[in-house]
Order: sequence, then structure tokens, then C-alpha cells
Amino acid sequence: HFVYNSTHGMISFIAECGQPNADESTTVQVASTSHGSEATYTCASGFDTIEGETVRLCGSDGQWSGKAPVCKLIGNHTCY
Repeated sequence: HFVYNSTHGMISFIAECGQPNADESTTVQVASTSHGSEATYTCASGFDTIEGETVRLCGSDGQWSGKAPVCKLIGNHTCY
């Protein structure tokens, strides 16, 4: 979205990433969806062992960094 800067009489663009994606295995906490904001992921109830980045950043391009992590269903581990 655009913000008017009255000090300099300019309109500047502030990147807006929107709500970060998360599947049913994760929950995401985000205070803001504008440039520089962080999205923090944790495993949802019934899931554990998060795989991937637990923190994503809203970039100046309006995109969240990396990919949303996923968690494994509790008790659904592969043994070798």
C-alpha cells in the first residue's frame, strides 16, 4: 500500500506480504504483514519435529522469504 510522507511531501510504497501460508501441521504468529515483519511458525497440536525455517521475513518485494515449514504427525516417524 502507499503512505503519504507529510515531512517530504512524498508518497512512498510499503511492501505488503499478506498473511503467510501455513498448512494444518503448523501455526503461524505474525504481528504485521508489512516489509521487515517476521512470521514465526510452531507445530500445531498433534504434530512435532518442525522441518524448515521457523522464521520467515516479509521482503521489499512483497513476498515472504523461503517456504513455510511443515511438522510431522506425532507417532508417524520412519524407523531405519
